Amino acid sequence: MAQELPTRLEGHRVIVAGGAGAVGRGICERLLAEGASVVAADWNTEALDNVKNELRAPFSQLSTVRLDMGDVASIQTGMADAIATLGGLDSAINAVGISHQGTSFDDETIEGWSQVITVNLTGAFAFAKAAVPHMPDGGAIVNISSGGAEMGLPLNLAYGASKGGLRNLTFGLSLALAERQIRVNAVGPGLMEFPMKNKRTTVNRREGRTEQVPLGRLGRGSDIGAAVAYLISDDAEWVTGQNIYVDGGALAK
Repeated sequence: MAQELPTRLEGHRVIVAGGAGAVGRGICERLLAEGASVVAADWNTEALDNVKNELRAPFSQLSTVRLDMGDVASIQTGMADAIATLGGLDSAINAVGISHQGTSFDDETIEGWSQVITVNLTGAFAFAKAAVPHMPDGGAIVNISSGGAEMGLPLNLAYGASKGGLRNLTFGLSLALAERQIRVNAVGPGLMEFPMKNKRTTVNRREGRTEQVPLGRLGRGSDIGAAVAYLISDDAEWVTGQNIYVDGGALAK
């Protein structure tokens, strides 16, 4: 990164689920640049290797583990491996999400619906369950939600429902964990340069559509990473139960 960043996360130990995706990678890079030790976790080991190979040179404090958010046993194992590597856990970031964009009500199946809800919502709950017992007072959880939580998505019903549920889960967890001083927040990306694919394949850059964004450009992983870095830092020690949209002003239209 060109600008000089603060080192407010020095010594901070973080797991980023979905760390091999475009948003997750942006989060990992920002947290590493601010001094955190990071474990990038993802189901896609090839993509994880790419992230590790590209980021380990500037950031030796990056490690990786395999973690499939659609499999509770994999979440538990991946979390245990990450904590063993880090020597503890201060923050847990859930940047995982799958989508059935373009699927109508008539074409969506119960199986397809269940897959999206399992990964995007049940997985988030299981991820928190695996993380919280190892987190100290003052720890932080950040879920990556979506602007889609605020609107109807007729061609992406399961995704919209899962992200709306994730927003509500974030609110509920923030209250449930407040006595332990564990803060829980969400960041909702807007229209990003790299959209999710319907299947587990690499993403392609999204072209155009900037007219939907008042600030005139699509979002980048670094935009989301900056918000996450703030939320897990001591600068946000009195911030919990929030869903912060980072969308170039799109929801304000």
